[in-house]
Amino acid sequence: MEAIENLEKNRRTLEHHVGSGGNAHAPATTKSNGFLTKEQLLMLLNASGKVTHKPNGTDVLTLDSGNYEISAATNNPINSTDTSIIEYHISTSVDGRRHIVAFRSSTGAMYSYVQHTGGKGTTATGGWVQYPTMTPIWLGNAQSGTLKFNFKLADKFSLAIKWYSNTNQQGTSTQTNGRSGSFSTFNLATGKDYIGFYELDFTADSESLTITENSTKSIMSAGVMSNDEHNIYVTGIYVI
Repeated sequence: MEAIENLEKNRRTLEHHVGSGGNAHAPATTKSNGFLTKEQLLMLLNASGKVTHKPNGTDVLTLDSGNYEISAATNNPINSTDTSIIEYHISTSVDGRRHIVAFRSSTGAMYSYVQHTGGKGTTATGGWVQYPTMTPIWLGNAQSGTLKFNFKLADKFSLAIKWYSNTNQQGTSTQTNGRSGSFSTFNLATGKDYIGFYELDFTADSESLTITENSTKSIMSAGVMSNDEHNIYVTGIYVI
């Protein structure tokens, strides 16, 4: 008799446990305690900044809101053959509009994609847009010599060179995927009998930029005259 009573007691205890929330392992809600589902755990990890790795070839445009790391993703911001590791941060508005921000691991380049409620990307280019960036790799004031970068660049690189002249011009010259270049500006102190300009030539590698010429040239009726006056000053070099 006592054994039967104990069994009944255990049954009622187990039934009470199983019945809470309809299931002993019911998912947690905003109103009751429970166990995390895999979806809830993923949301929690995303909210804490955790980046989830996804398999190669995963389609970025089909992912839920969250933070992901993918190599060779479908619809990545580079191209269909790129295998870079890219980090994606995806947010979704209340009306279904999605914003994807991507960071390329190897270069730090940053991209944006807006996917509207209808599913179509309608940013300025109709797809991915790259944010313009200029990372300083040398800052100073130089008219000649070799200017060593703060860190070594990749084999292929593009540079922006900020400068000013003795006659108060200033500007930025860009060098795209090349190892040498030059830029010039008019000499505002030019006289009536000639046209003058300043010219700076340089070479570059992954570790430094060398000013090979910084001269002043004058175009006269007798021809072009050149001297070694250094009238252009380099004030900053940036990788773009």
